[in-house]
Amino acid sequence: MTTDEGPQACLVVTRIVAPNKEDDLRRWTDGVGDAARAADGFAAMLRFRQTGGLSHNVFLFQSAADLDRWEGTRRYHQLMEDGDRFSTARRQRLDPGNGIAQLPAESDSPKWKRFMMTYVAVLPIVLVVNVALNALPQPLPALAQAVVSSLILVAAMTWAVLPFVSRRLKPWVVRDERGRARIER
Repeated sequence: MTTDEGPQACLVVTRIVAPNKEDDLRRWTDGVGDAARAADGFAAMLRFRQTGGLSHNVFLFQSAADLDRWEGTRRYHQLMEDGDRFSTARRQRLDPGNGIAQLPAESDSPKWKRFMMTYVAVLPIVLVVNVALNALPQPLPALAQAVVSSLILVAAMTWAVLPFVSRRLKPWVVRDERGRARIER
């Protein structure tokens, strides 16, 4: 049913993009947008890019039946399968007048996954720093060694390692047990 109040059906598709697949996502999003615009009852599409490889596409349709028809097309299913090759998806249907989308975040992931991601990042740095400090001709006092090694560790984690590891492991960290983008703990 179409009303003068605006769109009556909303679909939010969140994608967590695999590393180095941003160009694939852009092409895919363009294709999905073209397919949606060609569907009966299409009202609008909004795109939101979030840091860390997250992308949110909001599709508005004049009625739930229009959205159902579009989601039932072969083209829609093919596009969703294509997107699954390079990203993890989460679909949410909302009432556009009163809907709240839940967006995935690393903080929603299980703590054991965040622990593993951090450990994988920290271990090599600790090993390299310890070997380097122990190779000095004059050993540093324990306090000085702790200060130097922690400064190197925190700097490396902040500016280089964690952004790299987080970007590479984000699809795994925020995926739930069914393979979708996790939106709650």
